[in-house]
Amino acid sequence: MFSWLVFVNQKLVLLYRLYGQPTVDHPKKLTG
Repeated sequence: MFSWLVFVNQKLVLLYRLYGQPTVDHPKKLTG
């Protein structure tokens, strides 16, 4: 159970790093 929560947490962190930072660095890139 704990390992599953850690697994999901890591995935959320990766998604946040992939889609969270680029929006701040290059907002025009995602909007077009």
